[in-house]
Amino acid sequence: MMNEAAAELGDAQRQRIAGIFAHCCRMELLFFEGAYTQQRWPLHAPLRVAALASDAGAGAEAVPVPVEGIAWDPDGLLPPPSSGGHFARRALERAAAAGAELQQTGGLQPIPAEHLAAGGLPAADGSLYDRPAFEAQLAERFLPVDLDTPGLRIMHFDPPVFTLPRFFTEEQCDDAVAAAVEGNTLVPSKVGGGNLRDELYSAANQRRTSSSVLLDAGVQAAHPRLRAMASALQARGLKLLGQGDGAAWGLPGKLPAPGQYCYESLQMARYEQGQHFLAHEDGFPAGLAQQNGFQRHATLLVYLNSVSEGGATRFDLLNLAVRPEKGTALLFFPAFADGTSDPRSLHTAEDAVDTKWVAQQWVARGLAGAAFDPIAAALSGSLPLGGSAGSGAAQQQQAQQAQQPRLRRREAAEEGPSAAELALRTAKRGKGKKAGGKGKQGGGGGKGFGS
Repeated sequence: MMNEAAAELGDAQRQRIAGIFAHCCRMELLFFEGAYTQQRWPLHAPLRVAALASDAGAGAEAVPVPVEGIAWDPDGLLPPPSSGGHFARRALERAAAAGAELQQTGGLQPIPAEHLAAGGLPAADGSLYDRPAFEAQLAERFLPVDLDTPGLRIMHFDPPVFTLPRFFTEEQCDDAVAAAVEGNTLVPSKVGGGNLRDELYSAANQRRTSSSVLLDAGVQAAHPRLRAMASALQARGLKLLGQGDGAAWGLPGKLPAPGQYCYESLQMARYEQGQHFLAHEDGFPAGLAQQNGFQRHATLLVYLNSVSEGGATRFDLLNLAVRPEKGTALLFFPAFADGTSDPRSLHTAEDAVDTKWVAQQWVARGLAGAAFDPIAAALSGSLPLGGSAGSGAAQQQQAQQAQQPRLRRREAAEEGPSAAELALRTAKRGKGKKAGGKGKQGGGGGKGFGS
């Protein structure tokens, strides 16, 4: 029916229509998959729906309709919850109830209150806790961590949360911030699929209001100081995770093979007064992770300046907030070792009062992806758009053949697959949170695995 309606349109217009249709299909699929798998994302938002023609006449503008419930908004298309009021209060009550339920069932294990008040429990001091059991939990359920790292502090046992003061020196922090500013690299941060194709697939909205830059291969080549910062962070991260020199890991910024770990492209972000990133998870639902071909297993965040007020990283279900301290690293785990996301990692970047700078590094692990995704094929422009339908098998074969040159070009690229190409290949969730094939290098949604 679409092909008949678009018979007189040009190829570009028809391809755009196909992309919009595929996007709607994907959202519908995710809606039903979320119900089938009983995904719980404690985020509600007012939806905008068109007034009924019988009530307001044809062409009436959309009106806000408050809808209560749990919603997942991977592309950031919905407005954020309003502050205050009945629905915001109920959302907080649901989050608190979920946290209380986890606490009662042993699903949360905080550290003793006195150690939390003192800034965390020293990880190297095995006399203060059951270190062998904690090490086994990390290795079996998450990722190994070198608990003897000097200065490492445990902020929460299960899910594990760590801080590491002096991860970066003051000079390294200052130089990274100066390089990002002087290079004019920052653009408004995005949520969802980055600048995947056009405005339908990305959103710079009030859920995430910071500015950021993705340090992909192009940005690092143009800014050697940022490249040095990224290399230093990743090298120290490997030691913190007990990975030595990471010889068995994939190359940073490239999609890892199934079972292989790698760093996504590093990201820097600036939060100015009033800016935030509302409650989100960094991991993906199981179905989306499988389609993407990777899951995020660890988040290593480094605060590049200290703030006296605002800007804390708050774990909404853990009664835990970490205040930015210059050079301090924050480590937590968005997913379990089996590849399923850990909803307990839900966190918020609270409203900044003083300007806050951070570097965000995600650790990805490769999964066996879906063989063929017709929606991704339509988004990438490789799905046949002819008027005759033909058999499903024939269409799939044609689409796969059309994709081969694109895949070969991508495999040959030194910088690895871009976020756009990954999303076009897989079609993403997104704590994903988080690039158009024609997008500029650099910026929050530029080329590079991990935007």
